[in-house]
Amino acid sequence: MLRAVRGTACLGLAAVAVAVAPAAALADPPGNDSQTAAVTIDATSSTVTGTTLEATLAKTDPASACGEPVTATVWYSLVNVPARDVVLRLTAQGGLDAVVGVYRIRNGRLNSVDCEETGDDGVATVDVQGRNGDLVLVAQTTGSPPGDFALQALVPQPPEAVPGHALRGVAHASLEEYLDTSDLWHVDLRAGETYRLSLVEPGRWCAEVRLYRPGGVPTDAREVLSLRCNRSASFTPGPDGGGRYLLLVSIAYGAGRLPYRLQVAPARPDDTAPGLNLEAGVWRTGRLHPAATDQLDMYRFVVSVPSDVIVELGRPRHRDVSLLLLRATGKSLAAGRAIRRPLRAGTYYVVVSAPTGSRTTDYRLIVRERGVSVLTVPELQKGHVTLGTPLTLSALIGQPAGRKAKLEIDRFDPLNGWLFLHTYRLPVDTHDTAALTWRPTHVGTYRVRVTAPSRSSYVYITVEEPPPARTP
Repeated sequence: MLRAVRGTACLGLAAVAVAVAPAAALADPPGNDSQTAAVTIDATSSTVTGTTLEATLAKTDPASACGEPVTATVWYSLVNVPARDVVLRLTAQGGLDAVVGVYRIRNGRLNSVDCEETGDDGVATVDVQGRNGDLVLVAQTTGSPPGDFALQALVPQPPEAVPGHALRGVAHASLEEYLDTSDLWHVDLRAGETYRLSLVEPGRWCAEVRLYRPGGVPTDAREVLSLRCNRSASFTPGPDGGGRYLLLVSIAYGAGRLPYRLQVAPARPDDTAPGLNLEAGVWRTGRLHPAATDQLDMYRFVVSVPSDVIVELGRPRHRDVSLLLLRATGKSLAAGRAIRRPLRAGTYYVVVSAPTGSRTTDYRLIVRERGVSVLTVPELQKGHVTLGTPLTLSALIGQPAGRKAKLEIDRFDPLNGWLFLHTYRLPVDTHDTAALTWRPTHVGTYRVRVTAPSRSSYVYITVEEPPPARTP
């Protein structure tokens, strides 16, 4: 009996202890839990720390912010607001998902000025034209655990005054979202001289540079060139140009800090016409520095007679390096790492290039010329023959002719277009001629050409059913 009483007494004391413990563990809400108790924050430059632990949601608080329902709020009030934008940056800790917002009281009601929710990195930033007394809300979103945070008030750098910084050689600088969104540079250029301009960003974000002609404040009317996202270009001041040009670098898109590399340099002989001479059959070696202003090399070659021309890079071919074949008029003819085209007599240009910002690359380049082959089919009557008619495919092979020629025949399918049919390898005789007797086995449309050692134009052949026999 005594043991039972003692056991009951202990059980009662334990119950009292359990009942008292939660009450003792309860903490008071943060001091700035309500709008009327908002903690002041100096808008010129300051950092405060806070928490949403035990924070509540009052009836007068927004039930949602940035479209997100919230369950707890704490408040701040801006003081010493400068006459330009204020940046507020919230950095949440401990898995806290939160919203930072700026509110202005009008006619006794809260009006949202701007807001932002934290991302995967726990950071949320707003940029506002604030006023003294504006309220800053830090709200815990529904489903998030409570947590601590830091709230910074920052003032962006003002726009730089003309003429900005002198660009001598290479500029290594950076921009920062909200706080330093543009840089202004100037460079002296001479009329009639060609320059290469390069903008390189090592990260995944993108900057933009705009070049303005001399004359003071940058305006759309004075813009002569713009580049963005790892790009380069050539620029030549005209007769009314020359002098001090301005370059405005700004953020095209991105978040956080954005480093960049800006360079303007005189073009070298291989950067612009007439380029470097490229002789047929002779390998040329070169090197590109795409992280600087050397993203391309220009070559020229002359075709004396109509020829089958191959322009190609030596192996191994770097995946970043490509070729562009141009007429002397600037018209683009073909692109790739190896180009084969029949060309008329004239001057042509080859541009070897690599993407801006890629690594320094060595390359080898060659152009090969062969006389154009000529294919004839004497039996053709306006391109039509009757099924069963043997055809003589005779090709005069262009010089140097070699010992073997390759003849290719394709057939046309109305549903799928041209389809490969057959390839013939033919000996070339002492008269530089290769010949084949070919008898089509089906009606339809075919095309035939010599593909090696030098190409010919296509010969098109339509094979028809023989006419029906006449009834006596």
